Amino acid sequence: MLITLLRETKYMEGKKEKEWYWEKIQAALNTIGPKKTIIQWKKCWRDMRLTTRKKLAELKRCQLAGGSPPPGIELNQEDNDIIDIVGTEYFYEEMNGELKPENFMSGFDYVPEHFCDAILNAAAVSNGQQQHMQHQKDQQHAAQQQQQQQQQQQQQQREQQNIIHQIVVQQQQQQQ
Repeated sequence: MLITLLRETKYMEGKKEKEWYWEKIQAALNTIGPKKTIIQWKKCWRDMRLTTRKKLAELKRCQLAGGSPPPGIELNQEDNDIIDIVGTEYFYEEMNGELKPENFMSGFDYVPEHFCDAILNAAAVSNGQQQHMQHQKDQQHAAQQQQQQQQQQQQQQREQQNIIHQIVVQQQQQQQ
């Protein structure tokens, strides 16, 4: 439910408009779950983004190391929804240590995960497990980049093997 409500904030710019919308989010969520303040709901949102960011960082580390991700580390629909809302640039810039301008959804403290679990489950049900085209394009782009990196690595390995072969041939010729 939180994710569904935050989707509409993607294009909001004014501070007052965002503050008003957080009040609307709080009212909607408090009718279906535990009563929380706006700050507590923002903390929950931050925790959800942090969990997704950690997954993406782990997947990126595994990809750069040339291995496959450890079991249990995969993006689920909630992660895809979060990425769709804040954009992949947000996560990749943070993972690379670059600062991104603050937006109204970031900069909040931690909330225990069990508070957010109910919201994630409600969001999954209300979203009906729908796919988001932009995220699919991002995944395709990432796969293409990974394939290009693998091809470059294979080319470098072939070049190294050729150099080693040439050295071996030269040594054999010198011994004769």
